[in-house]
Amino acid sequence: MLNKLIIGTVQFGLDYGITNQNGKVSQEELSKIFSFCNENNITDFDTAQDYGSSENIISEYCALYSSFKVITKCKFKGKSIEETVNISLKKFTSIECFMLHSFEDYNKKEIIDSLEAYKMAGKINKIGVSIYNVDESILLLRENKIDVVQLPFNYLDRQWDNTEFQKLVKETKIEIHVRSVFLQGILLNPVFKIPNNIDKNDFLELNNIIDEITRTIKMSKLELCFAYINSFDWVNKFLIGVDNFNHLLLNYEIIKQDLTLTEEQINIIHNKTKNINSIICNPSKWSFN
Repeated sequence: MLNKLIIGTVQFGLDYGITNQNGKVSQEELSKIFSFCNENNITDFDTAQDYGSSENIISEYCALYSSFKVITKCKFKGKSIEETVNISLKKFTSIECFMLHSFEDYNKKEIIDSLEAYKMAGKINKIGVSIYNVDESILLLRENKIDVVQLPFNYLDRQWDNTEFQKLVKETKIEIHVRSVFLQGILLNPVFKIPNNIDKNDFLELNNIIDEITRTIKMSKLELCFAYINSFDWVNKFLIGVDNFNHLLLNYEIIKQDLTLTEEQINIIHNKTKNINSIICNPSKWSFN
């Protein structure tokens, strides 16, 4: 499972997550995190132009550790395609995957053609799209024009049970990268900032259900999150955010156990979570004052 790990770096450049009370990761912690990753062959890092100083931070450590590979994302607004892509290319010798941060940009032929030219020139290795729902994924898998699809996936999000998605994802050569495996931390920790369009009692109910599931299948909350995504062979890589070095170390120790769930355990989880407020499962619909 370790060979599927991608380190998400939004917390390196922004205060991010409704369970995050510590803000951005400190310089001291960053040094520990990147050094550990280098020593343990963790090479993939996910960032974006919208993640504050994250791209700049990763570029500094890429200069120190040549094995590191960068996945970055952008939205094409207000600048030319070349100007937008070059914001990232100026920071890195090469980019493992340049990902569209907006599905709408995928439908603009000039953007895809331009990225293909960068790929042919060896500046970009792969082209990807970050998406939010199963309908977008089905279109991308059908058309088969890109290399990577990044999508949200965890044991609350049942949209990926879709029959057509399941058929296509087994047939495609497109890599599937999954994010939101902790659902911004709410599958692990009490919520610090509650969206104003979700009742507090819905989160309390979710916490009770998660506690019941972990008791039933005899796993910790963290073990459950990793075992679930590791039980689906169509997941090629998975992305986790890191708040500090100890957080990374804790995740690493569990990931290397390569935990999976039985079909019976997966059914238990699905049955117990089927009535959860659907908005909880979709951070793009969360609203804050």
